[in-house]
Amino acid sequence: MRFSVIVPLYNRPDEIEELLESLTHQSCTDFEVLVVEDGSTQDARAIVEGFKEKLDIQYFWKENTKQGFTRNFGFERAKGDWFVVFDSDCLIPSTYFEAVSAHLDAHPEIEVYGGPDAAHPSFTDLQKAISHAMTSPLTTGGIRGGKRSVGTYHPRSFNMGISRKAWEVSGGYRITVKGEDIEFSMRLLAHGADVSARRHDGVSALIMASNRGHAKTVEELIEARADVNTAMMDGTTALHTATYKGHTSVIAALIRAGAKVQARCHDGVAALLMAAPLEKGCEEEEEGQ
Repeated sequence: MRFSVIVPLYNRPDEIEELLESLTHQSCTDFEVLVVEDGSTQDARAIVEGFKEKLDIQYFWKENTKQGFTRNFGFERAKGDWFVVFDSDCLIPSTYFEAVSAHLDAHPEIEVYGGPDAAHPSFTDLQKAISHAMTSPLTTGGIRGGKRSVGTYHPRSFNMGISRKAWEVSGGYRITVKGEDIEFSMRLLAHGADVSARRHDGVSALIMASNRGHAKTVEELIEARADVNTAMMDGTTALHTATYKGHTSVIAALIRAGAKVQARCHDGVAALLMAAPLEKGCEEEEEGQ
């Protein structure tokens, strides 16, 4: 699957219905939809269920954590190679995924994309004026997208796509509200092609992808010269986590790329010992020593 659409939702059942209806008219249908209800009191479960026959769609309800972390919730459950973030009040042109697919095919080096928003023809004059104020190149439109942008373009979460690899590298949203999208966008730009970037706990994109069993992403990161022996703060490597989870194709790719099969965590555990739990008798014997 190429695209996973992530839509955070909070007490807006009417808006989500219009968004989902617009997605049923896509000329390219290689996508799934994940609607993540963020602790709403006016849930949209029934509305989402009504699109089961028209869309590959899933509905989730979770406690309220605001939009940034709600998008992370969706990313972690997505199946696609690309994660596309829409706000619930968006209406998507019928050729959206067709156009995006064509552009990504023509530019395989792209890892993050985005675009501007526009006023719908049905908008009132006041709504159109507000839209112009937000999208003008003299205001935030200068970095929100469009051909007349006057500053460095920063994709925003109302119309944004990131590759699975870019998500693995970035780790997703670090703050959940009030500037979460621009912080995320700036961090994605800052990462650039740094496939060995690591979080504060030492987790790299390769370790994260290995843990989740994403063999294709692991191979792409290896091809981009990610360090297969980079370890977390506790000494855990990509090979450790892949072995523990039983991801055989990932294990094979890591070993082919030079992962050290004898590497040990700080507590002395080697990857081989993580392939299966210790026998109870062995555990008791160790405790007795």
